[in-house]
Amino acid sequence: MIEKEKYMITIAGNPNVGKTTLFNALTGSNQKVGNWSGVTVERKEGTAKIKDINLKVVDLPGIYGLNAYSQDEIIARNFLIENDPDLVVVIVDGTNLERNLYLVLELIELKKRVLVALNMIDELEENGISIDTKGLSREMGIDIVPISASKKIGIENLKSVIYDDLKAKKTIDIDYKYFKSPLKETIDEIEIILSGLPGSEKYPLKWLAAKIIEREDDILNQLLENYSSKDEILEKINTSIHNLEKKLNEESTVIIADSRYGYLHGIVKEFTKYHYTLNRRDLTDKLDAVFTNRWLGIPIFFVILLLTFQLTFFVGDIFVGLLEGFVNYLSNFITIGLSGKVSEVVLSFLTNGVIGGVGTVITFLPNIFMLFLIIAILESSGYMSRGAFVMDRIMHKMGLHGKSFIPMFMGFGCTVPAIMATRTLNSRKDRFITVLITPFMSCSARLPIYILFASVFFPGHQGLIIVSMYIIGIVVAILMGKLFKSTLFKEETAPLVMELPPYRLPSIKYIFKDAFDNSWHFLKRAGTIIFIGVIIIWCLAFLPAGVEYGSEMSVAGHIGKFIAPVFSPLGFGNWQSSVALLFGASAKEIVVGTLGTLFANGSMNEGLKSIFDPLSAFSFIVFTLLYVPCFGSLITIKKEIGLKWSLFTAFYTTAIAYIVSMIIYQIGSLIL
Repeated sequence: MIEKEKYMITIAGNPNVGKTTLFNALTGSNQKVGNWSGVTVERKEGTAKIKDINLKVVDLPGIYGLNAYSQDEIIARNFLIENDPDLVVVIVDGTNLERNLYLVLELIELKKRVLVALNMIDELEENGISIDTKGLSREMGIDIVPISASKKIGIENLKSVIYDDLKAKKTIDIDYKYFKSPLKETIDEIEIILSGLPGSEKYPLKWLAAKIIEREDDILNQLLENYSSKDEILEKINTSIHNLEKKLNEESTVIIADSRYGYLHGIVKEFTKYHYTLNRRDLTDKLDAVFTNRWLGIPIFFVILLLTFQLTFFVGDIFVGLLEGFVNYLSNFITIGLSGKVSEVVLSFLTNGVIGGVGTVITFLPNIFMLFLIIAILESSGYMSRGAFVMDRIMHKMGLHGKSFIPMFMGFGCTVPAIMATRTLNSRKDRFITVLITPFMSCSARLPIYILFASVFFPGHQGLIIVSMYIIGIVVAILMGKLFKSTLFKEETAPLVMELPPYRLPSIKYIFKDAFDNSWHFLKRAGTIIFIGVIIIWCLAFLPAGVEYGSEMSVAGHIGKFIAPVFSPLGFGNWQSSVALLFGASAKEIVVGTLGTLFANGSMNEGLKSIFDPLSAFSFIVFTLLYVPCFGSLITIKKEIGLKWSLFTAFYTTAIAYIVSMIIYQIGSLIL
């Protein structure tokens, strides 16, 4: 049997252009995920087979060009420069062709073997835009294959072209015709200066000269590290660049970028035709005039949040009642069926522990599914980035980088990936601040707490109560960010530069898959972390033998009574809530699981009403919003920015939670 040929291809491209979708389409389930050596940035690799060849496929972090600032971008840049894959498949957004081709042009200058996957051709057609891919391919000297990664259009053709390009092993030829005088002469001067340096032969000299003119000095510093005439070389290079800037009265970085973009603008215009119909871009502009309006944008954003949670309850509650009925039926069925057949310990464990704890949490699954479904609709429709855009104005006034709101917004789902997403921030200080304040964003693990307390104490106003939690979290995060910016991390804030994608009709398949995936993740937590938590709590509520289950005479009761006085100024100085908060520090869902376990002998609603009133209940859920993030988040913070900051986060978030909840309860007590 003849062994198949082996090749390595790399998938590169700007952020959010469909790289992961294409990677999945090529590799299927043959994937592995780890971290790049020495850093915590995720590394994706997979394998694929095309006819008689085996492929190793590497999916790189998103990058706009070979000038890199964030950790993700530096990894992608260094991989592309230092490695020699058999083919670089660059996926570009056809609706933003000029900007996306900048990376392609730089890779051609670097003499990498490049293939372009022109994505979103379905949207181009809907927008009345056609691109002459054959003409563009001839002009740039590379193959360009139109695809729609999300709809699996053109994928087989792309595989065929990948196969042909790998077999052909053709070299890249480029004439640099867009580098006009006097830039051309400056590049030639620096190329001559570099030609004698040891190690310079590893790079195309014109590309290297252009990077140095862009003030990207990393490679130059490496070449000159042990060079005896280092100062002389640097002086010659700086003189050439200074003369160029003087002639054109512009910074060298801008001169290079303008030359490339000028060329790209010309060829995109030449090979793109616009048919005069009402297209999605026209619709996008009209909608953005409202959704990103200076005065209307923020109110609309919060109204959408309010409607999201109102709809979450309106639809979700229909199914919550059915689940509650099933859980109660199951508890009664086990009680009747096993009474006298198993010990009281086993029966109590099954009914009070497993069903009372985990079952209580699971009953909120319909609400959580609805929330994830609506968020998926907002994300896939293009509105979510508008939310980040309008919030940027508020964040800048508070001294924060607007780009920080993007990982913070991810915190509405889960704090762990939100903290990991801060790697995309260019400034180390901005990254640290965002990591420290992201735990205040209300993750989905807190949602069962809000749903439970809002349903019991604020019927008819559940959506408003839950929206208030999200708003409080955002406000506290911004205020703490402002405080950190002016004390621990003093630095000027850069403006937010982000792309607002066109509005799209959400894919039914995608939004339901996303909602199911997130809900399944919630269920797995209920079956693992929460299950372990409620077992421990059941043991503490059951012991010592002979005491009434879940009473203050149990071990749990003694622990709670010891802690409870601390929370008296906050309005919930009862032992049950103290135990719930103590165990909820490991995972926020356990707060509900704990209360469900402790009140398993009776009605959960009546049990809560016996220890809370509406004011103390509101104070309690504010505390659960703000206090120490879960263990998973603390571990992630330790990995990302260090142990001392993880410990600092645990301490200061709990202190803030205590202060805010006490203010709410004490002022509320004076008013009510």
